[in-house]
Amino acid sequence: MGIRLVDDDNDVSVPLDLDHTFLHAVAVQLQRADATEGSPFPRRFVKILLDTLGQALDTDIKPPSDAQLKFALDIARELGIAIPGEALRYRGSMTAFIARFEPALRERRRSQRI
Repeated sequence: MGIRLVDDDNDVSVPLDLDHTFLHAVAVQLQRADATEGSPFPRRFVKILLDTLGQALDTDIKPPSDAQLKFALDIARELGIAIPGEALRYRGSMTAFIARFEPALRERRRSQRI
């Protein structure tokens, strides 16, 4: 017996095989949340699920790190270029953007010091 995580929009699902005791506890928790208006469980559940799923993603499709975003904004501002949407969504694309334009940024900064 288990739970299935379903993405109806993309017709994808992942079975989550849980032991009977744990599954029963989840069912009890869901019933409590349903019976209690304003229950904190749904928010807590979503936060933990998002954090956990985020950790499980392949690195290249995780969101860019804060440091990458800051550096990319510096590159875009100083070189007068736009950051591609893919780079704003995915760490792998952001890594490629930074690798492509970092040498030009360094050269620009070096020439401004001279």
